[in-house]
Amino acid sequence: MEKRKIRFNILDFLIVAVVILCVAGVLLRGGVKTTDEKLETQKAIVSYYVANIQSASQHCFQAGDRIYSQTLGCDMGRLIGKVEVSPALYYAEDDGKISKTYSAADRIDLRGQFECEGKMSESGFSIGGTQYIAPGMSTYAYLPNINVTILITDVAVVE
Repeated sequence: MEKRKIRFNILDFLIVAVVILCVAGVLLRGGVKTTDEKLETQKAIVSYYVANIQSASQHCFQAGDRIYSQTLGCDMGRLIGKVEVSPALYYAEDDGKISKTYSAADRIDLRGQFECEGKMSESGFSIGGTQYIAPGMSTYAYLPNINVTILITDVAVVE
């Protein structure tokens, strides 16, 4: 009977090393909390902008109404204060110049705020600790009486 000699080459060594490193990584990461989990929950006031809606729709934005984001799939918070209403504003280019024009139709722009809870980290504010929001972000939002696209313009943490 012949004795077989076991030979290891570099490829075998690399495979074994990668498997050991993966197992070690899983064991080390399992007990560690992420930085976001360690943060405490804070209240924030989020400012929003709604462009070019019918003027009758301004009555659908009532303080205390819940706002839900379809895009993020979460409850964003509760509307606070009154909304600021202005005529719908358009920008048009004419002979290389950009000019402001207002809608002749019965259209308005809205600015308002809602209050929410979440965690502020280095990477931004996350509603409920799960969904990040930031100024410049748009989301499709459901309110009790209207569905609109809102633009987040500011996030301010309340101390």
